Amino acid sequence: MLYHIIRFAFEERIPAQERDEVIRQMNGFANIAGVIDARVGIESAGPDQEFTHALVVTMEGEEQYEGYQAHPTHVEAALYGVPKLSKMQMVDIVMDPAPGVQERLAAINARLGAEYFSGLGAHMEAIAS
Repeated sequence: MLYHIIRFAFEERIPAQERDEVIRQMNGFANIAGVIDARVGIESAGPDQEFTHALVVTMEGEEQYEGYQAHPTHVEAALYGVPKLSKMQMVDIVMDPAPGVQERLAAINARLGAEYFSGLGAHMEAIAS
């Protein structure tokens, strides 16, 4: 089992309607083949925290992760949503990992990031924590 978690906060200038659209698109990840579940929720650590929301995507493993990352629904949502964020942190949690899984996931992210998200690179670096 693999859990893909993104903690994030919107830029203050982003109107509620656009924030809602980003969340709607992220919740749509549940319809991607290989995704077991995808949900966005409010972080509840308190008002002084850096992040206001979190996305949790559940899938079986590495093969499904690669398909999710390259899926047009995910690509379009990232291209629409990431520029609206002021802060973002990503973590992948793998249950019962096979040896080398961290390196393979990093390679998937690097390859697909260069292929699909190169235009977001500078912004993603600026908001990553």
